[in-house]
Amino acid sequence: MTPAQLGDQERVTLGLLLEEPLLRSATVVADHDALERPVSWCLPWSVATRGTEAVQHVLVHVDEDLSPAVVDALCREVPTLHARGVSALAVNAIEPGELLRKAACAAGLPLLGLPEHTAHLALSHLVAEKNLANAAHVLQYGVNVHHALGQVLYRGAGLSAMANQVRRLSGCSVLVLDTHLEFLAIDLVDVEQSLAEEVVASVRATIASGELVIDPPHTRATALTVATPGGELTVVTAPIVLGGTNYGWLLLLEGEHPPHRHDLAQHLVLAGEAATITGSEMLRLRSVEAAVERARGDFVHALLHARFSNPHEVASRAAYHGFDVGAAYGVIAVSGAFDTSTPAGLERQGSLLLSVRRMRPATGLPVLATAVGDLLVVVAQLGPGRPPRDVPAEQAMLAAFGRALFGEVRKRVGPEVLAAFGRAAVGAAGVAASYREARLALGIAQRLGLKGPCGYAELRSYAALADLSHSQHALAFAHDVLEPLRRRDTAGDGLLGVVLTYIESGGNVNAAARRLHLHRNTLFNKLERASRLLQLDVREPEAMFRIWLAYRIDLLARVDAEVSGELGPGAGPPDQAALPAAHAAPTEQADLPAN
Repeated sequence: MTPAQLGDQERVTLGLLLEEPLLRSATVVADHDALERPVSWCLPWSVATRGTEAVQHVLVHVDEDLSPAVVDALCREVPTLHARGVSALAVNAIEPGELLRKAACAAGLPLLGLPEHTAHLALSHLVAEKNLANAAHVLQYGVNVHHALGQVLYRGAGLSAMANQVRRLSGCSVLVLDTHLEFLAIDLVDVEQSLAEEVVASVRATIASGELVIDPPHTRATALTVATPGGELTVVTAPIVLGGTNYGWLLLLEGEHPPHRHDLAQHLVLAGEAATITGSEMLRLRSVEAAVERARGDFVHALLHARFSNPHEVASRAAYHGFDVGAAYGVIAVSGAFDTSTPAGLERQGSLLLSVRRMRPATGLPVLATAVGDLLVVVAQLGPGRPPRDVPAEQAMLAAFGRALFGEVRKRVGPEVLAAFGRAAVGAAGVAASYREARLALGIAQRLGLKGPCGYAELRSYAALADLSHSQHALAFAHDVLEPLRRRDTAGDGLLGVVLTYIESGGNVNAAARRLHLHRNTLFNKLERASRLLQLDVREPEAMFRIWLAYRIDLLARVDAEVSGELGPGAGPPDQAALPAAHAAPTEQADLPAN
């Protein structure tokens, strides 16, 4: 079925004209489909044959006797008239003659034989009167539809109420979809949800094929025939376009197939009006959601960065957002979830945030989620936070939710995703402390090339060195051990990486050589040069431990400095008062080696 667009169904057609008293006795040389051609105007033969421009939807009337010369001229002009878009040719002769019949049939142009002495004035008056009456009827119906839907828009009742009003006006099932053809609102009439999903899948394929082209200045409703397991179904489809931007689609599922012509004409008008008003409601809801999102985002950012001026501000804003200031929380940070450099990336960011907010930890309580730069940050409530606390259970719950979150984001975004989480902590100060730990764990995991979700407590050696990394003596020790190797690295020797790989391989020369893609002798030479620079034998256990310890102190200090710079002035190490004792944190896995 060729898509029927808004304007085709409500126009006066050749078949409707033939039902009028003036034309009831006319003979018709045309197939049945030709009677569905719209007729907008009537032109005399002498005018229609002038020029070469298109004359779409015009009835050409020959109001002179059919002499052989006239018939010969008509036969020559019939193909040209058809090519220019003429709807039909009418002659004042009940029997137009075999020659003219053959010419009309060959060109595919309908031929009407009218009673003799049919005046052109009467015929053109009929066509104009029918079109004006029809246009007035369509305009009145459109005004009524606009008024009914405008009341819903004025009340700000939402998309579900808008879909319900469209369903009441049309008697059809109504689907409101976003730009990705996902459901925003649905109101069904004797239709299963599964059928609606099949229709959406078929319409999605039609749009992807390019059959439905959105032309923003002249968007129109379209009637499509969709094949379903239960048979064919007519779907009226209208793009929701405002200001040249597509915001989604409105679908009406006809109850009959094929639908009655008058019903289809009304539904095409209704869909066109409803698409525009629904788009206005979508923009209103987006502005409201954007304001709520900004307020929620500001609150979460204030929690993460501890930017409350006093406890009263915390309590008042927490009550608005449903945040229990005395509960236990854990923070998860995910990198690689967003690409905010493109409009499509920003749209996916919003979609991902909505999806994440629907997730729940084992407590079943809602989470707070926001974007911090290019990071996805989630704050999950893990328990009441009041004594007696089950810290291991809280940490296990946070780890399980972190893995679930990591899996969901990776499924939607791709493999280049990394997640880390801090330790469970209490209240607003605890959220800031857990966020800092999550950022530290994420930075360490990125530098070590770790895969999968990891927790601050799980990086045991780094967690144990957290306080030590702020000691000037420890930093001086790390600098003294590593600086000689780093100075040589500037010359391209790569001695520090060789020594670290050797240590991570447990002092196994063969394993280290394979990882570095070096010959054993080359590796021995590099280890000897490193030993001379450090003035100790790097193959001795004591020396290996010293280098291992210095590298971890240095790495943790660098990550800590980077996180502190991003968190803002005054950012320091986590508030230990808000955290459980170090020995209380569960350890699901041992110290993770660098990959």
